Amino acid sequence: MGADPIGGPRPAAGARRIGPPDTNVLRWVGQQYACREDQLTQLLTRTGHQATRSTAVTRRITARWMNLGLVDRATFLASEPPWIWLTRAGLREVGLPFRVWQPKAWMLAHVAAINRVRLFVEPRRPAARWVPERQLRRQPGEHPVPDAEIHDPGGTVTAVEVDLSRKSTERRRQVMRALVDHYDSVWYFASVAAWDAVHDASCAVPVHLTDLVRIYSLEDC
Repeated sequence: MGADPIGGPRPAAGARRIGPPDTNVLRWVGQQYACREDQLTQLLTRTGHQATRSTAVTRRITARWMNLGLVDRATFLASEPPWIWLTRAGLREVGLPFRVWQPKAWMLAHVAAINRVRLFVEPRRPAARWVPERQLRRQPGEHPVPDAEIHDPGGTVTAVEVDLSRKSTERRRQVMRALVDHYDSVWYFASVAAWDAVHDASCAVPVHLTDLVRIYSLEDC
């Protein structure tokens, strides 16, 4: 599960040359911890960085970033595409204050699901701002940290939670109640496996606040 180089030797930091398209995509990847190659292709296509959905083109772009020392790449599961994440130099290059995140196989399904939701939501709410969990964890607060926040231009803030499997029912209820108390609305994107458990937790929300909770199918993203 080590790095999977696809480029040549990395030049010194002073040799870096990236423009706004690269910067915007790399910042997105850094905000999300990591990005699976097929999702990176979607992102490149959506941002106009690359007009054609092509894995080969994505790999050439990734190779260039690797040669500049901005990203690492590795395959963790034989049945899945490889993953890309920012190096310390990459984070510094795009102005992100985070530490380097080393992917762990057991966490990647959740990261991929959150990426999937962000890729789905952003084109549909172009005026809104997505604030990732990685940034939220740097802010002081006593309420549970959601997987993301969506800030609309009018000032409305929505918490985003992505659920893939059944967790402790009581814990999920506690988190949902706390999020409803803190946010203007709460959106849950639930997988088939988590669907019933998320709906069960929503029954514990006070009746006068139930309209604030929306539950969507992750598979529809």
